[in-house]
Amino acid sequence: MNATLFELRCWAHTGTKHSETQNVLGLKWDTETDELYCVSPETDMGISDNISKRKLLSIVNSIYDPIGFTSPATLLPKLLLQEAWRYCMEISKKATLHIFTDASAHGYACCSFLRCEDEGEVKVSLISAKARVAPVQRPTIPRLELLGAAIGARIASTILEALDLPLKTYFWTVLGWITNTESWNTFVGNRVKEIRELTKVEDWRFVPGDVNPADLPSRSCNWFELLQSKWWEGPKWLYKPPEFWPSTEITLPDEAMKERRKSVVVNQY
Repeated sequence: MNATLFELRCWAHTGTKHSETQNVLGLKWDTETDELYCVSPETDMGISDNISKRKLLSIVNSIYDPIGFTSPATLLPKLLLQEAWRYCMEISKKATLHIFTDASAHGYACCSFLRCEDEGEVKVSLISAKARVAPVQRPTIPRLELLGAAIGARIASTILEALDLPLKTYFWTVLGWITNTESWNTFVGNRVKEIRELTKVEDWRFVPGDVNPADLPSRSCNWFELLQSKWWEGPKWLYKPPEFWPSTEITLPDEAMKERRKSVVVNQY
């Protein structure tokens, strides 16, 4: 053992009562009876408890049984886990996540909707929204739209992590900075980099301001207008098939092009 650098730390043998249980290669060894056994997982979950894929996976992996003593009992949670993944895959084929972002001179906002389609029936529900006041310095509208897009990317990342579903995600904006390959200044460049790290560029699409639900929280409204708008139901075009969704290409306004990084040209004589 010394030649192979295995350090001998202690001895354990059968018949001893000093420590009746020992750990042997992940299993429990009762030294008094000279028997190996596994410890059953703690699965004291009530009927009302939510059983998630994470809990099922935790139960499956909580038993270390290389010999296979408990294989008849551990097959059931594995089957339940497989069925849960199959069910989630079916849901992910029917549901899509839509993130809308917009800005005004007073603030910037984003809102997220979950669109589910089953047997020709479409249901759209508001699941999250956030609005922030524009800074005192009054940045340009394109900059505020970029801040709204950054919030939308963060919220989408949080929602997808919480739902734990491979949902197809669409980001709707009026801004073209995200899909443009120009070299931007530090302010724009840092936020475009963050957005590209959290999302896919091809998932960003253009939506006109008059049919963008994020327009309402970005410019604010009173309670009566909020109730009349029914903005939590999503835009009407989202209930239609994808071929009827806005398809206009994202363009950059002249004001946004001013944010390009200035290049220095050196002439050598």
